[in-house]
Parts: sequence; structure tokens; C-alpha cells
Amino acid sequence: MRITADVRMGNKSKAAKGSLELRKKEIKTSTKDIKEVYLIVYTAQNKNGAKYKINADNLQVFTKFVAEGKATIRFKEPAQDIFVSTKDVVQLKAFLVAMRSVLSNFHVTLGSMGAAPASHVVKKTRVTMTPKDCGDEAFMALDVTLESLNAVGLELKLFKPRIFKLRNLVTLDLSDNHIKDIPDGVAKLVSLKEMKLSKNRIKDLTSVAMHTLPKSLVLLDLSDNGLKVIPPNITKLNRLATLRLDGNALERLPFSLGKLSDLRMFSASRNKLHSLPGSLVASRSKLEEIDVSGNPFHPPDQQSGKILLDNLVFPSLRDLVFGVCRKHGIRLSPEEVPGALISLMDAGLPCVCGRICYSALAVAFASVPLSSIARTVVSDVSVVVTESVMCSKGCLDKYSNNPFAF
Repeated sequence: MRITADVRMGNKSKAAKGSLELRKKEIKTSTKDIKEVYLIVYTAQNKNGAKYKINADNLQVFTKFVAEGKATIRFKEPAQDIFVSTKDVVQLKAFLVAMRSVLSNFHVTLGSMGAAPASHVVKKTRVTMTPKDCGDEAFMALDVTLESLNAVGLELKLFKPRIFKLRNLVTLDLSDNHIKDIPDGVAKLVSLKEMKLSKNRIKDLTSVAMHTLPKSLVLLDLSDNGLKVIPPNITKLNRLATLRLDGNALERLPFSLGKLSDLRMFSASRNKLHSLPGSLVASRSKLEEIDVSGNPFHPPDQQSGKILLDNLVFPSLRDLVFGVCRKHGIRLSPEEVPGALISLMDAGLPCVCGRICYSALAVAFASVPLSSIARTVVSDVSVVVTESVMCSKGCLDKYSNNPFAF
């Protein structure tokens, strides 16, 4: 077990970045096997590590200020005071508990002396956990500066609390586990760009759960979870470039999916989709790749032109104001207008012509060539039915039953 901290050796030296590690040494003789445990302190001045034998007669630990992330470890032979300071109080406490467990002869899984790398001062930025080393102690030992964590196929039932402390984490892969929910703590991962949760058991993804996902995400993989619904507020993840929803039980996709303007790769193969949201066309920002193979899409010749909603009335004053604000790039703030009005303005849906619609609109099935949605297409069909928003009768006549209009 190892922690990274500010380390000061004795009263005369200055504190410096270093790490402390517990390691075992096994000595086999003809009569008995002897197991010794050592504390090894690595610093920039001593990259090979200073070794101190741990036993009840040789060790004292002072924890009066442990709640502030500070502790003193005193050895009698060789005589040495080691002052430890870290912002990660939880990790420090776990390390001290492990030391006490060694003194009490409780079993603690430790690496052998010969397995130590040349330098422990350099922090690991990537960690891949294995089924043999995925207990609570292993998670507690994760450094808060970690940037990439791979914990695939470990039968985890939930996010380990330690993960929420990894504020520098950029990539998190928890694929092939037994996770059922996305907890609120995920919102603390403000640097996270890639989250892979495929092959878990997340069957219900609520709007609240989607709201907790970091807006910094550029890749989200929720494949093979049995999901039935994707909440509309997925569009809040406006930096998403890759979205994978393969192998779920989705019958529809969010109407506003096309508002993810940075989206470049989208896959929803092996679902139960009968149509695609027309906003994927209306966004006018072509995807690099789309994979919608293995879905029972409606035959275009049977559904195209069918009107699902007809509310092509004269726009309300509110809708006209929203339109003017969008046209001239006027951004409203909560200090100027109620927040509910801003939410309504943001909820506008794009017509296939590009104009934003509010309450005055029509929704109709329109046949669209997949080649007009993405440059690279993986699908069993070349033309799909889309549920498209139309801003006027002119658009309704032009697009609803004419795939060549796109």
C-alpha cells in the first residue's frame, strides 16, 4: 500500500513531495518462515527509498492532527521522525490503519520488497485494476492526481466513494460490472472527458441522473445496459463528440438529440428504434459516423408524410420574442428575465430548414437518406423515417414526403 504526500525527515529538513509504502520481506529458513514488514520512504533525494522495520518495539505513530491530514511516524532504530502531510485525509487514515493492522498481526495484502520500482516519487497517472486487487483498500490507495482509471470486469455493484475524490480524472472505464445507478457524486469529477459504462445494469436513466453527469464529457458509452429511455436533458452535455447507446431496449431517441452540436460519432445499433429524431438532420452539422444497424425501422413508403402533430398557428408574442433574440444573438440572463423563460427558450426545437420552433409547429414522419446525416453509415437500410419538426406548411409540403429535399 502506498500514499503520496509532503514528507519531512526530522526537524531540520524541509518538506518535499514523496511517497510512503508498506512492503513485506519474507525470509525462509530450514526451521521457520519469517515475515517482516517495512515502511519505505521515497523522496527526490532518495529514490531507492529509506527502509524502516515495523514492529511494536520500534514504532510510534502520533495522530493528534490526522483530521487535518497530518501525522508523525517515529522509529527508534534507526532513530527518525517522519512528518507526513497531505490534503487527502481519507487516504492517510487508511494508510495508518494498515500500519496498525500489521502491528496487530492482521492480514494485509502487501507487495514484496523486490517488487519496488526504481522511483516512487513520480505519480501514476493511469491505473488498471484487476480482480485480484480491487478491494476497498486498493481503491482507497488511488492517488487523487490520477487521470485514468480502468476498472473493467470486477463485478462492482456501485461506484466506489474513492472515485469521487479523483478530481483530475479524465478517463473512467467501469465497463462489464454490475452497476445499476449513476450516483450524484459523479458531478464532482469536473475534469472527466470519457466515461465508459457499457455492459452494466443501468436500466433506468433518470433526468436527475443525467443532470449529475459532468458537462466536460466528450465521450459517453452506455451500451448494453437494457436502457429503455434516454432523458431529453442529455443535450446539456453539449461537448459530447461520441455517444454510444448500442444494445439497449430504446424505442425512441430524445427529440432534441441533434442539438448536440459537437457530436461526431453516434451509435444506437441493436435497439428497437422505429425512427430517428429529425433534429439530427436539422442540426446541419453532419456526423462523421452513425451506426443504427439492427433496428426495426418503419418502412419509409408506409409512414412518410404522416402528420403526428399539427399546431401550425400564428406564433405567440413570446415565441416571436424568442425568435428575435436568437436571430440577433441576444442572450438572456436570470437577472433580466425569470429562469423559466430561459429554459423555454432553450427548449426550442429545430425545423428541418434550420429555424427554431416553439409552440407553433408540426411534427411529421419524413423519409431521410442516412447519407445526409453522416459521412460514414452503418445500417441495414439507406433511408430512414424521422420524426421531424416543421415550422410552416411550406416546410411540411417540401420535406415530409420527399427524401431528395434533404
